[in-house]
Amino acid sequence: MADARDLAQRINTWLRQDALPTSSEAVSIAAAYARLSRHAYDRLVRCQGLLAQGLRSEAVQESETDPDLLTLIAGLELDDFREWSDHCRRNDLETPYLLPEAVVAELNRAYASDQLVGPLMREYRLRCAVRAPLKARIAALRALSGVDQGNRAWVDDLVVLEKARLQEIPNELEAALGDVELLQELQRELIDDRRKVSAPEPLRRKVGHALQDSRVAHAQRQLEAMMPALGEAYSAMDFMACRSLLETWTQTLKSVGRTALQVPEPLRGRVEPVMRWVEQQTARHQQEAAFRDACAKLADETKREGPATALERALAEAVSFEQPLPAELERDAR
Repeated sequence: MADARDLAQRINTWLRQDALPTSSEAVSIAAAYARLSRHAYDRLVRCQGLLAQGLRSEAVQESETDPDLLTLIAGLELDDFREWSDHCRRNDLETPYLLPEAVVAELNRAYASDQLVGPLMREYRLRCAVRAPLKARIAALRALSGVDQGNRAWVDDLVVLEKARLQEIPNELEAALGDVELLQELQRELIDDRRKVSAPEPLRRKVGHALQDSRVAHAQRQLEAMMPALGEAYSAMDFMACRSLLETWTQTLKSVGRTALQVPEPLRGRVEPVMRWVEQQTARHQQEAAFRDACAKLADETKREGPATALERALAEAVSFEQPLPAELERDAR
C-alpha cells in the first residue's frame, strides 16, 4: 500500500536522523500508522485462526482481500520498530501493534503452498466433475494430498475413493485375464504403498496367480514361435544359431520361474534333441579348445631351458586328450 509505505518511510527518516518529532505532525503520523498496524494485526489473527483449522486456501483468500495483507505488512516495515514504539509511549502517541513474525512467516508459507496446490486442486475437481474413472481421480487426489499434507480432508476423500475402487477391481480382473500388462497394472495398484486402504489379501493373491498364469501362457507362445527357427538351424547343423536360440529359450523359461521339465510335452519332445546335440557340440568345442591350449603350453616348454619334468608334464597333458599331436610339435617334444 502506498499510504503504508509513505508513513513507514517518514518514520524511518526520523529514526535515521535521530530527531524524532513531538509535533502535531507526529500525532497524525503515529495515529495513521497505529491504525494500519491494528488493521494488519486483526487480519493476521483471522488468518492464523483459519490456518489452525487447516483452512489454508481460506486463509490465503482472506489475506488477498483488498488491501493485500502481505503487501500491507511489507509496507509497514520499520528500520527499528522498538525505537518508534518506545518513542510513541514516551510522548503519549498512539502505539503501533507489533505484528507476530511467526504468523507472518506461516502465512507466507501457506501462500507459497497454495500456489502449488491450486492447479492440482483444479485438476482433481475437473476429474470429479466429468466423472473420470476412480483410478484417475485417485491419482489426482494423491498428487494433491502429497503437496497439501496438512489437509486431513484429502486423506478422508482418498479412503472413500479407494474403497469404491476395490469394488471395481474384481470385474476388471476377469476382463484382464491373459493380458500381462493389464494384470501388472492391477498388481501395482494393489500393492502401492501410497494406499490408505489396504487391499484384501485374497484379492492380491488372485491377481498374483492370474498374472503368473498369464506370464506362463505368454512364455509358451514365445517358445512355440521360436520352434520354426530352431528346427531350421538344427537341420542346417548351425551350432551358433542353435545355441543362441536355446539361450533365449532358457531365459524365457527363467522369466516365469519354469524349467525345461515344466514345458508341455509336445514342445519338450521337439527341443530336447536340439539341446542334446548342442551340449555335445559344446563339450567337443571345449575339449578342442583345451587341447589347443595344451599344445600351445607344450610348444612353449620345448623352447624353454629348464628341468625335463616340466616338459614331461606338458607332454603328458597334451597326449591325455587322445588326439594326435601336430607332427612337428611331437618331434620337438620327444
